[in-house]
Amino acid sequence: MNNIPKTAKETIFSFIVGDIPLSEFETFLYESKEIEDSFKYDDYIELISLDFRKNHNRYEAIKIIEKNIDISEYEVWRLNKTFNNIIVKGKGYPLSIAFLYDLYCKGYYFLQKLGLEYGLLLDYPSEYGYKNLSELSESEQFRLADVFYPEIVYHVKLIRKSIEDGKILVTGKLDDYNNYIYIDNRNEEERIQSEF
Repeated sequence: MNNIPKTAKETIFSFIVGDIPLSEFETFLYESKEIEDSFKYDDYIELISLDFRKNHNRYEAIKIIEKNIDISEYEVWRLNKTFNNIIVKGKGYPLSIAFLYDLYCKGYYFLQKLGLEYGLLLDYPSEYGYKNLSELSESEQFRLADVFYPEIVYHVKLIRKSIEDGKILVTGKLDDYNNYIYIDNRNEEERIQSEF
């Protein structure tokens, strides 16, 4: 997927995470010569043959796309999207913080501090009777999340830098228990900084 321009990759990745509706992705797909040139021919034909009016075909499209992209590149993009949203307090940033706990539970153990100290506490806040964060109003979510600033930004940037520097290598693969696999090349001191 290295020969696909960055903007096309962004569109593909945004589609996979659900930020782009099927109909919009269909338009992009038909207009994109880069996709046609870089996907395996049979996969490309199968992809453009899908009926994008049917929502269940989103899953089928993603399965085809995943066979033709660098999954590790997608995973790094997805992590950075989450990290950046937290840093700049973008749209729905409390949900991005809570998502860190989900990622930790799915095998990204390098997110231990972020997942347990921030994500878990935010996901089921004791102040609201341990209701799920998504059940709270937006203003309640912001009030709870803002308590973590600016400290959380430091820890997010620490992990992001470890990924950028190749000290944490995200593979995009899953183990036998469906947990994410990564390679941690950080030294002991660097690992301690991200532990809970």
